[in-house]
Amino acid sequence: MCNFRFSQDGDAKGRESNAKKAGELLERMRQGGVALCGAGRSNFALLSWLLAHGVKNISVRDRRPRAELHIPASADLCGVRFLTGSGYLEAIGEAVIFRTPSLRPDVPELLRAAEAGALLLSEAALFTLLCPAPLYAVTGSDGKTTTSMLTGAMFRAAGRRCFVGENIGMPLLPYADIMKPDDAVVCEFSSFQLMDFFPHPYRAAITNISENHLDWHTDMREYAEAKSHVFGALTVLNADCAPTAEMAGTTDSLLFSSTKKPAGDAPCVFVEDGWVTADIGRAVRLFPVKALPLPGRYNLENALCAAGLCLSEVPPGAMEEAVRRFRGAPHRMEYVGTFDGIRCYDSSIDTTPARTAAALSSFPGKPVVIVGGRGKNLSFAPLADALVEYAGAVVVTGECAGQIHEALLRRKEETHSGLTVVRAPLLADAVGSAFRLAPPGGAILLSPAATSFDEFSDYAERGRAFAALCRLH
Repeated sequence: MCNFRFSQDGDAKGRESNAKKAGELLERMRQGGVALCGAGRSNFALLSWLLAHGVKNISVRDRRPRAELHIPASADLCGVRFLTGSGYLEAIGEAVIFRTPSLRPDVPELLRAAEAGALLLSEAALFTLLCPAPLYAVTGSDGKTTTSMLTGAMFRAAGRRCFVGENIGMPLLPYADIMKPDDAVVCEFSSFQLMDFFPHPYRAAITNISENHLDWHTDMREYAEAKSHVFGALTVLNADCAPTAEMAGTTDSLLFSSTKKPAGDAPCVFVEDGWVTADIGRAVRLFPVKALPLPGRYNLENALCAAGLCLSEVPPGAMEEAVRRFRGAPHRMEYVGTFDGIRCYDSSIDTTPARTAAALSSFPGKPVVIVGGRGKNLSFAPLADALVEYAGAVVVTGECAGQIHEALLRRKEETHSGLTVVRAPLLADAVGSAFRLAPPGGAILLSPAATSFDEFSDYAERGRAFAALCRLH
């Protein structure tokens, strides 16, 4: 477990304490060496930082063969050792061990190393220790990337320099040395990162909590507890989501709701008379709901959450400017183009049944929906409900195609639905089937409700492949 305690309350004393701890940690790494477990984007950013700061005894460990790793040329030049294959975690003797987010912190090799005195950390934990500016942390089952991007846009619209990164796809460690105390830093954190990490940010937000990643977490209790590690000096919570609403009693919180004004005297953000409104002892109109160009209740919730994070830090006019200009993140209900008269939309980020159900509920008309990939040990019954109600036809693909197909057939029988459902082995086949099923002037929506790892490296690669396949028609 990480045994550093971070102080991100934004004051000089906290920053001084963190700077001292960072110096002690750097000296420990220089003297006792570092092991990087996992050769992904975040750990290679960390590797570059370590080399630039005089750490020489470094091993990089990954289960994949070395030929599959994208190794920086500087690594070999600096004598970095690589251990790959099934025994990559054996004989870890370095003083500091950094785990990649996808590696559980309780694997036996890491536990034995910790018992022998090693310090277990992550790239995100090191960055948080080094960060000289107030940190605004965002987590949740759905919507955390859009919320993070919109929060950053609000700060920038107010004229404040803002860095946005971490789980969103950009490690922030390379920028730590150029950050200043009056900057704003927005970090998206996953439950994987938060398992053994308590960032203690200046402000935090949990967008919502629903079943997710149960192929990695032992159960929902562990998953929700990891999310709660993000709590900050003030935590923005979703009043319309039971698990997050219940957390309000355990931390200083600000509640947001798209349906009603949250009860109680605590500060809150809600919708009233077509306006996103804050109650901070008095009602303050922040921006009109119609200013948000993205459809769907879940996008409104993301905007409410971002407004809560920025409340009193960003004036209402700047919030409205950011909202009006915001066009969303890639692969989130992203319009790809119209081909053969069929409109195509990429929502490859939808990796859970709940996320796909939310996307479908806000989609105009009844599209042909492509679903499937590698499952997360989640129930597909909610997905089947949404597809029967909102889809014009469904193409099922990927490793979990059989499970989705079974859930759909069961729901069709229960509702006497005539929904057309076809199966396709790969995404290329699924896109071809979708074009054959789509009526003239219709739409195709890629909203998989599962991860991409059966066929692609991540959701972004899957989304790009979908767009390329659509352009062939």
